[in-house]
Amino acid sequence: MIEKFIAFAMSHRLLTAVATVGIIIAGIFSMLSLPVDSFPDVSNVQVQIITEPESMATEEVEALVTYPIENALNGLPKIKKIRSNSAFGLSVVTAIFDDDTDVYFARNLIQQRLSSLGGMLPQNCPQPTLGPVISSFSQVYMYYLKSTNHDLTELRTIQDWDISRKLRSVPGVANVATFGGFVKQYQVIVNPRQLHGYKITLNELVAAISQNNDNAGGNFIEQSGEEVVIRGIGRIKTVSDIDNIVLKEVNGTPVTVGQVSDIVIGQAFRRGSASMNGDGEVVTGIVYTRKGVNTKAVVEKVKEKVAEISHDLPTGVSIVPYYDQTELVDKTIETVKEILLFSGGLVIVILTAMLLHIQSALIVAIIIPLSLLFSFILMKYSGLTANLMTLGAVDFGIIVDAGVVIVENIYRHLSRASEKYGNDFDRLAVIRNAAINVGKPIVFSIGIIMAVYLPLFALEGVEGKMFHPLALTFIYALAGSLIASLTVIPVLCYWVMRGPIKEKENPVLTKIKNAYMPILKMAVGNPKKTMTFATVALVLSFLLVPFLGSEFIPSLDEG
Repeated sequence: MIEKFIAFAMSHRLLTAVATVGIIIAGIFSMLSLPVDSFPDVSNVQVQIITEPESMATEEVEALVTYPIENALNGLPKIKKIRSNSAFGLSVVTAIFDDDTDVYFARNLIQQRLSSLGGMLPQNCPQPTLGPVISSFSQVYMYYLKSTNHDLTELRTIQDWDISRKLRSVPGVANVATFGGFVKQYQVIVNPRQLHGYKITLNELVAAISQNNDNAGGNFIEQSGEEVVIRGIGRIKTVSDIDNIVLKEVNGTPVTVGQVSDIVIGQAFRRGSASMNGDGEVVTGIVYTRKGVNTKAVVEKVKEKVAEISHDLPTGVSIVPYYDQTELVDKTIETVKEILLFSGGLVIVILTAMLLHIQSALIVAIIIPLSLLFSFILMKYSGLTANLMTLGAVDFGIIVDAGVVIVENIYRHLSRASEKYGNDFDRLAVIRNAAINVGKPIVFSIGIIMAVYLPLFALEGVEGKMFHPLALTFIYALAGSLIASLTVIPVLCYWVMRGPIKEKENPVLTKIKNAYMPILKMAVGNPKKTMTFATVALVLSFLLVPFLGSEFIPSLDEG
């Protein structure tokens, strides 16, 4: 099988070259369209159900809201765990599903169950809503509002009704959370004595305000050949509108809301605030991206939208960003680039020094970009992102191993043929036979290296999500290097290695070989002693393991 594969590539060299160019084009396209992130997404598949029963105590929230929702979720397909948190005026139920569950399928299941709750929730309890589809790295852009002539209530109003809504329109943005400032509120401060004097109950006051805050349609009439729409305008727009709402009539005189209460524009009750650099309170916003999107691309669009919004803000108001996750992504990618460029350059230098033949070193080095581009294609197909764990896993020293063996064997066979026949020999046959000669050992050795990474796929949960992409990317790169070594490398050797070829003895390798041979002869001549020494060394190494310490991932200094 392997022999036929190599022979086919050598016999159809033009087809091999065209296929290689196709892989390069597809790899570049995949690289440019591959989602870029800092680290793999380790978050589980979860759906949050949020309910805000105003003014309800924690005990009532737990018993009347949280428990019925939890009970309704029991028995859903692929649900793994249900967590909940009840607080004053807030219920958050988190349903965690199996990792292979589509999050939108899970949300659909939960929405169906919530619609069946019916009258199980308290009468005045608002309808439960689903939280946004976000991940553990979704907080990608943070900013605060700065102004010289607006107070915190006005800034919060601008944030909630202008900035936040426009940022949610950016593709890939799941939500915009707001902290700090005060929510503007129209407050009716009731005078109990006046209310009692007019014999009006508090419920009647609330009902009157509610019923007098609505517009009504009245169909239309025809006038002079035109349709005139009839409307009843009753929506509250100003404080005076509330003030003039009629509560009842006493001896033909209307009693209005303003006669029994004071109407003011105040600030809604809040449970938290935000401050910046110790300089006082601010209004801040956090942009969350949707799970699975290209973080870098979304943040760039958010920046464009922020620049657009800034032109339409009131005079004196400005948006000041203080966190941008693309900085982390850029630093991570720069780290990966440094690793790839440095290791790639180092491999080329060492290959040149070992092989003592520049053309051979450059041919082997071609495996590096080809294997990377091949892995980009498979990464895009399998849904992986380009991050520190995936790209940082690629070890060029291992990637070029197969190419080194192929090229060195071809070089050796060409050198021997040149010494024996001069230039009168079939170069194609010599190169093909040299590649076939080491084809099986190469496939076997690369297969062993791939097998080393298979136990990583047994990891589950956070560990699996962190290390599965690493193992997959490395296996993809190894597969790409193996295919290139068996097809492209022999073809390039046929095209590049021309003229008389003479194998050179590397003095460094010669000294290493001279020092190694006596040790090898002694080890082979005393097999029992060799095995005993190896076994003792292995046992001693295991005894050192408890003293090494352990950590989940290496320390990452990316700012």
